[in-house]
Amino acid sequence: MTLSSNQLASLYLRTMGAPDTPAMRNVMKAWFRAEGGPQDNPMNLAGFEGPCGSRHNANHTFPIFCSPEQGAIAWRDRLSSPNHGYPRITKGLKSGDPVQALAAIVGSGWVTGDTGLKQYQYTRSGKHYNSLVISYNGMGGVRVKYETVLAKLDTMGGVTGKNGKPAGPTEKQRDYVGEFLASIGRQRSDPIREQDIMPFLDFMQKEKVIGDKDVAWLGLANTLAKLVGKGGTWNDLGGSVMDAAAAVPTIDKAAAAANAIPDAIGGAVDALTKVFGVMMALVVVVGGAWLYTRSQRQQIQVVQ
Repeated sequence: MTLSSNQLASLYLRTMGAPDTPAMRNVMKAWFRAEGGPQDNPMNLAGFEGPCGSRHNANHTFPIFCSPEQGAIAWRDRLSSPNHGYPRITKGLKSGDPVQALAAIVGSGWVTGDTGLKQYQYTRSGKHYNSLVISYNGMGGVRVKYETVLAKLDTMGGVTGKNGKPAGPTEKQRDYVGEFLASIGRQRSDPIREQDIMPFLDFMQKEKVIGDKDVAWLGLANTLAKLVGKGGTWNDLGGSVMDAAAAVPTIDKAAAAANAIPDAIGGAVDALTKVFGVMMALVVVVGGAWLYTRSQRQQIQVVQ
């Protein structure tokens, strides 16, 4: 049996144990529209085979459920994870407050993972818009400003950062990759190019995330070089940037450690130089002895 959009929204809210109100149905319908999946899997759950088969694209496997009820249960179970800001989505839906629910979805890692991006947001002429909120406002009822949703998100701890925890206002969990890519007009799905490495390191240094040739700088440079060699994209970098950011409070210690590297290399070079000198001396001595012996043999032959 085919369900109407309102019936499908009610099914999902009841499955979650959330209030089945017109405003909350509009939240669910807007979310369905943003995801664009079929009725058995309107949330486009991916990564596993379904009980009635699966469909595929170049990057994902999408389960096919035998009924909308199965899809709703799988969605609820997915949101039971403690990661990616999913607990805030569950809490937001159960609150019955559409603004809180929208803020939780926007601030989660539902689409992009824990990358610090706001879900369904896009920018046009320098202004931020959100397709989820636009769809919600198109459903009728009380309209919500995107600024109101973002303000609510701020009170909830901000966008999910590393390990799915709210990023909060801390400097080290800003979306440095996103900011840098926006400045050079590239996307996260683009491959990291060799010519991007130094500008990105300069950007991170300017933002005081890493120091000048400190341990964090060296580690990040090494990670970037490896990703270039593997054909990696900027999507592959997120965790490494956060690791580099974590070194900010100990930047002096890191710099001291980095300064020890050239000293150690210099010491090794000195030792090798001494060894090389000894070896050359041995070569001269042995070579001289061989030449002297050869000369004596030639003289003996001449005398004979």
